[in-house]
Amino acid sequence: DASLMTSSRMRRSAALVFLSLSAVAAADDLTTEFGGHTKFRLVGQSFPDDSLFRDFVGSDSVDVGADLRLNLKLNSGNWTFDTAYQLVGLQGDGLKLSGPPNDDRRLLDLTDIISEGSDSAILHRLDRLWLGYTSEKAVVRLGRQALSWGNGLAYAPMDLVNPFDPASVDRTIWEIRHAQLEFTQDALFTRAYLLPILLAFLVAAFNQLSGINFIIYFAPRIFELAGLDSSAALLSTAGIGLVNLVFTMLGLYLIDRAGRKTLLLAGSIGYILSLAAVTWAFGAEASGLLVVLFVFVFIASHALGQGAVIWVFIAEIFPNNIRTKGQSLGAGTHWVFAALITLLMPYLLGRFEGETIFAFFTAMMCLQLAFVLFLMPETKGKSLEFLAEHLSAHEHPSFSDAERT
Repeated sequence: DASLMTSSRMRRSAALVFLSLSAVAAADDLTTEFGGHTKFRLVGQSFPDDSLFRDFVGSDSVDVGADLRLNLKLNSGNWTFDTAYQLVGLQGDGLKLSGPPNDDRRLLDLTDIISEGSDSAILHRLDRLWLGYTSEKAVVRLGRQALSWGNGLAYAPMDLVNPFDPASVDRTIWEIRHAQLEFTQDALFTRAYLLPILLAFLVAAFNQLSGINFIIYFAPRIFELAGLDSSAALLSTAGIGLVNLVFTMLGLYLIDRAGRKTLLLAGSIGYILSLAAVTWAFGAEASGLLVVLFVFVFIASHALGQGAVIWVFIAEIFPNNIRTKGQSLGAGTHWVFAALITLLMPYLLGRFEGETIFAFFTAMMCLQLAFVLFLMPETKGKSLEFLAEHLSAHEHPSFSDAERT
């Protein structure tokens, strides 16, 4: 009976190999990869007095193993056949515990025991055997170590159909090499980088010209100007931090879903409406609680728009060779404007009414809205190399699609 089972297994293995080879070898552009290795293993273990293993192997165990492996891989167009033949010899106490390797829990039974004793075994197997087809959009593999995972205890759909696009890997590599050849000027302030410089400067400048740091730094003073007492003003300041935190988390969630431009557009509209409302509230001497509400809307608009977008956007728009310099320009612009506003606002608060100051910020946000609508590009879902190609002037003639190999 054992010999019949062995013969049946070998016939199935031979049939699988024959069918796989037939599918691949039918093409003319057949390439062959052949290799292999041998491994020897010696393992010694000692078990303490309370170990359960002492009941099976005693206080010590020694295992010796030898492994001969031959690998064959055939490629023909989109088809690939891959197999590995393994001849294994085992001697030692470990076999008393686990027995020789088998395929009882694997997808395909491709192991044949040649000889087996109480503490020794010789076997051969097809440890890997699969046929695969690769297209531009998917990879499909069927067989041993293509479908099975975890020694056959589980089957992962990811191993059956790969969702990635193999062609996109080649395209990304080409874009990186192309960018390295095309953008070689390391000086930041050159005509080639005029557009990303302008974008970084305007995004950073508008971030502070919205009045965000003015409101955060001088919130108690602003709320007192609106008619709130000092305790209510301080409590409202704490509310600013909470609103900022909540809508920052929302912005982080949406930035790769809605897109940078969409968030900045929504934030700009929120800026204009909330700042215009604050301007009206100061001019009409409305309730201080209304001012607090409008300021909360302003903070939410900032956290959802500029607060979430600025640092991501600035990091994306420059080519790799000057990215750090471009980011430094954007960050420097941001903090220079923040310092100027912080230094000037105490003087301006004493010289101008609240509605005048907030009217200025409203006008600046109208300009930001025009910038977002007519100049700012959407960078969501685009590679850094793609953005460099389209936002920076080319220093060399572009490669044609035919050269993308």
